Amino acid sequence: MSTARVARSRVKSVAVRSEPVADQYLPAGDRASRIALTLSAHIPAMLANIASTISASASALYRPKFEVGITEWRILAQLAAEPWISAAEICQSTGLDKGAVSRGLGYLEKIGLIEMIADPSDQRRQFIALTRAGLTRHDGIVRLANLRERQLLAGFSAAERKMLLDFLERLRLNSHHILGAKPTKPAK
Repeated sequence: MSTARVARSRVKSVAVRSEPVADQYLPAGDRASRIALTLSAHIPAMLANIASTISASASALYRPKFEVGITEWRILAQLAAEPWISAAEICQSTGLDKGAVSRGLGYLEKIGLIEMIADPSDQRRQFIALTRAGLTRHDGIVRLANLRERQLLAGFSAAERKMLLDFLERLRLNSHHILGAKPTKPAK
């Protein structure tokens, strides 16, 4: 049996035991980095963790009640603020990739929440807006989204909320600089 296979089998057996046995199977100091990040104090890691938690819980709430996940919700929210925009503009404003937007738009059109009209000057491009049903669905989700935001920001003063928004906007702008990309306009 190869060394890697033995190590994997030992790690698997460690995972099913309740008492700590790592020292018995794995060398203590040669697998941890001396310069490892402290993830609880690393801003990008914290932001990613918070965003993941918020998105997963939103999708778990919205999908059963409103038949949309977080991607479709972000598209609906953007179209409620800016009707008759293109898919490219949705991508730019939301930060979603083209594939996710395309799939989301296809689903939203299928369930009757959006309508698309071809650009007369370029048939490949379409302008998109919410239908009446889409507006109604959007407004229902907004009520729940606002409640979730109040819960998330419980204990923050109005001044702290404003400061947090200011910090987040600065981080958003800086994130484009580290990628060498042109900053996108913030979603409305």
